[in-house]
Amino acid sequence: MAIARFWRENESRYNMYGKTCGNCEKTYFPPRDMCPKCRRESLGKMKKVQLTGKGTVVSYSIIHDG
Repeated sequence: MAIARFWRENESRYNMYGKTCGNCEKTYFPPRDMCPKCRRESLGKMKKVQLTGKGTVVSYSIIHDG
């Protein structure tokens, strides 16, 4: 049952994490290693943050299989 424990103990299983740029303070989800706005200036300055789970859906796709 190690697989079940792995999913239960995975910290992002029940939490939502993103990253905030230490330069411009913009938060991104999914997490990024570099801020698209600040680019090189953001390297090493991206901070992991727990998100509230509230936001706006900007785009979505519907895939039909049949």
